[in-house]
Amino acid sequence: MDDRRFTDMMFMNALVPSLVSYVGLAFGDIMDSLMAGSRLGEAGLSAISVVTPIYMAFNVIDVGIGAGASIKYDRLMGEGREREAVDHFNLMLMAVLLASAAAAAGGYFFLPEILSVLGAALGTPEVYRMCADYAGILLRFAPLFFLNLYLYYMVRSDDNPRLAGCGLLAGTVTDIALNYIFMFVMDMGIKGAIWSTVAGRAVSVGIFSTHLLARRHILRLRLPRPDPREALRSFGTGLASSMQYAYQGLFWAAANNILMNVLGETGVAVYGVVINVSYVAMAIPDGINGVIQPLVSTFTGERNLAAAARVRGLALRCAALIALPILVLIFYSAGWICAAFGMSGAESTRMGTEALRFYCVGAVFGGYSLINACYFQSAEAERCSALINLLRSIMIPLPVCGALAALAPGYLWLMFPLSEIICAAVWRTVLRLRAGTARHENPYDPRRIYSRTITGAARDVGELVSDVREFCGRWSGDERKTYKTMAVTEEIAAVIIGRAFKSDHGEFISISLIAMEDGNFHLHVRDNANFFNPLDIRAHKIQDDSCDDLSVVGMFII
Repeated sequence: MDDRRFTDMMFMNALVPSLVSYVGLAFGDIMDSLMAGSRLGEAGLSAISVVTPIYMAFNVIDVGIGAGASIKYDRLMGEGREREAVDHFNLMLMAVLLASAAAAAGGYFFLPEILSVLGAALGTPEVYRMCADYAGILLRFAPLFFLNLYLYYMVRSDDNPRLAGCGLLAGTVTDIALNYIFMFVMDMGIKGAIWSTVAGRAVSVGIFSTHLLARRHILRLRLPRPDPREALRSFGTGLASSMQYAYQGLFWAAANNILMNVLGETGVAVYGVVINVSYVAMAIPDGINGVIQPLVSTFTGERNLAAAARVRGLALRCAALIALPILVLIFYSAGWICAAFGMSGAESTRMGTEALRFYCVGAVFGGYSLINACYFQSAEAERCSALINLLRSIMIPLPVCGALAALAPGYLWLMFPLSEIICAAVWRTVLRLRAGTARHENPYDPRRIYSRTITGAARDVGELVSDVREFCGRWSGDERKTYKTMAVTEEIAAVIIGRAFKSDHGEFISISLIAMEDGNFHLHVRDNANFFNPLDIRAHKIQDDSCDDLSVVGMFII
């Protein structure tokens, strides 16, 4: 059977929960802005805009820890090192708690200084008070925000994308519902906006935590052994994703200054509308990346780079099929979108419509770069991912924006498509010059890797064993190793078929066998049964001499 079918099934099963999660988060972000603007006017919108860099600073840390930890976890699991994977989860959980506690302490002791750096003191007293109320609560509950994203990443990596998606969606729905109740019904003002967000994060963390209590999953809570170097290495892996938030924060501040000088307050308002719409547009590639990361990390750990490349192709095709219709809808509904955000003047509507349409053109190339950045990061090519994120976030947009403002201020909104097109052209050119990295060639001899996907048919198992015998004989002169590898492969496949499969259709086992340079063999087995661990058969079952279950005896020997 073609291994691509199994890969496609894994991708599609995780796609919908991930998309629902990210799209729900995007609409939650938009609803916050709409409700704050409707209830509190420009002062409320200004306050939220001023404190937004705090969220970006949070994301630099928690996305870095979460993405790095989940990638490391997937690789360790792909290599069969389960205990080390669980230890790494607990190590990075401790890092999350320490980092978030430091953020909370900083908010408690240095809130005036933080607000001064953010520019809140430059606004009216009303705006400053709103910023202080919002930022104070946000920083005090930093551990909840950090845990939310970290547990989402890890639950998803531990083969439970549906719970991860449901937890994120439930938190978003809670945030939106309470936002309306707190701000419109209870008249809590800006505090209502942040308290609803805190409540939403608490709901998500509660749902994610149920995964850790279920015995049938791998993740477990236990006291880790402190290892700062390992934690920093993992965080460094995740920085390829999280640093984009730091770059975005810098560009956001610079763009606001440029727009204020060239187009005035209307230009800044239009830019805010585009940013909010971008949350929805980019939710599609972000959601698809939520599927790419665990799958590509797992396949890379198995040395199955053909399957990893297959996931990349599926991701790009799905992004085109789903995102393009949404961008077309935004393009032709730009005027209505501007009106929904309260832009009623003729000039502001014209400017907003023009900006949104230019953004839609650029988003096509932006989504392409975003998906490739996630793929490279998950496939152990972090430098390629970091390059793409750096180019997209600040290195290309900032000079393009500055040049247009100086040379053609009337065409300033062209910065959206020009930046994304130039970015895609630059990173593709750079990677092509580094030919091995650009093609992401398999660093392992493909002749030393045997892969096959089988069904529950007896003929498939027989052909598998025959192939394993031939493969092992080719790379090892040790008949004992060949026999042991054949026996282990056959026994595990037989136990999965006999105990986990329910029918003869739609159930598969994927086998990857790697001939190592030292003469040993590494075996990787995946199946699509609901849940079954063939190595979890207990020894006490064969203590009785009357036990005649050969599969139990065979697995005990293994």
